[in-house]
Amino acid sequence: MENSIMTVNALPGSWANLKLCTPKDDGNDWVNTGASEEQGLYKFDDVEENEYYIEFFKPQPGDDYNFTLPQVAGNDDSVLDSDVVGFTRHGGKTACFTVGPGYDSTKYINAGYKLKATPPPTPAPSKTPTQSPIDVSYYCADVTTTSAGTQTFNFLGCQIRCGQGFSECPGNTRCIFADVCIEPV
Repeated sequence: MENSIMTVNALPGSWANLKLCTPKDDGNDWVNTGASEEQGLYKFDDVEENEYYIEFFKPQPGDDYNFTLPQVAGNDDSVLDSDVVGFTRHGGKTACFTVGPGYDSTKYINAGYKLKATPPPTPAPSKTPTQSPIDVSYYCADVTTTSAGTQTFNFLGCQIRCGQGFSECPGNTRCIFADVCIEPV
């Protein structure tokens, strides 16, 4: 699936239940179960006239897949998008549809699945301390000027703040503006 439009046909190993929209008096709404075959297709035989929905189960392992957005191709008859519009305890379900005189039994009602994004690997711990930005302000720092005239700043800590133009920093340190104060974490 790309933008919830089908780009790959086959996804074998998915199960689908045909269920009644209005359960029988005994509360049973199950009618039939079908499994997708090698081409990812399923079918239900000998379906009587009634109103049904299809419940789809994700292929195994189910935790690897999410259902895609429904009806993004612009019409209900498209074979390129998903018809799953809601969820059950076990999977996704379609809207109800009526099987009766004139029903097109070759109509495709399908589910779109998309592999979940793989999270990036957790980086190995580093021996170098990581740094995190704390704030934008003025901080007390030791200032070192090199022979080339460049200055380096060794901040005393992001909790030791000072006001612009003030000299409340301890010892020979100076009050320096820093876009972001960075201290080892």
